Amino acid sequence: IQLKTESGSSLKLTCQVSGYSLTDSSYYTNWIRQLPQRTLEWLGYINYGGGTSYASSVQGRFTITKSSSSLSLEMRSLTEADSAVYYCARGAHHSGSATSSHNCCYALWRPGIISSVLPA
Repeated sequence: IQLKTESGSSLKLTCQVSGYSLTDSSYYTNWIRQLPQRTLEWLGYINYGGGTSYASSVQGRFTITKSSSSLSLEMRSLTEADSAVYYCARGAHHSGSATSSHNCCYALWRPGIISSVLPA
């Protein structure tokens, strides 16, 4: 899927999950993006109870929510720097600490969504 939007606008991405339940306390589900220079950036996660954590770079601008079988990433005040391929991915078994260190390893990646932010 390829999406285009203007700088300053908002965009909501949705990811259907399969192979596990979003209420399974063993896993967190993450949003990650691959920037044009191929660098992967962890954006945030949502846990089984709906608790979230975000990278400082998107805190306050991006919001992760979930339903029974899908999760969404709402992005506001987009800039050209937000142009990337966005992925949702299940984290490996939760180790007990609710920190961004969960970006170490992922399983069950979903197909990426290409988002291009154009000048307003």
